[in-house]
Amino acid sequence: MTWDDVPLMDGNFGKGSDGNSIQGAFYGSNHAEVGSIFERNQAIGAFGVKRP
Repeated sequence: MTWDDVPLMDGNFGKGSDGNSIQGAFYGSNHAEVGSIFERNQAIGAFGVKRP
């Protein structure tokens, strides 16, 4: 899955509407962590990542 041109403002990002969306935020020192939820083609999921 990919989303193009997702706007980022104040560490938060998001694009789309019900059924085709992604939203999340960067956290931690120097924004080293990110968490997000997404929905597309009846698939709903979430992810989190932390830079080493």
